[in-house]
Amino acid sequence: NGGNNNYTVSTANVADTTILYWSINGTLNDFTAINGFFTITTNMGNFNLAAIADKLTETDESYTISIRTGSSYSTNYSKKYFV
Repeated sequence: NGGNNNYTVSTANVADTTILYWSINGTLNDFTAINGFFTITTNMGNFNLAAIADKLTETDESYTISIRTGSSYSTNYSKKYFV
């Protein structure tokens, strides 16, 4: 519960300065943000995602992070599951 996580995204043949968008299927009760963007440089990019410490005892929770080229309706390239 709580904590800041840095995610690194590796790409192949993606031009420098390309902007990719991320989203997570959580809520603002769980995270400080549920979507954002990052820029690719030398086929790498990264973003931070902070979980909110709600001080509740909960069972393990899983979320999905999606990486896209545009809005939430564009092509979904990758998913990462974490607890």
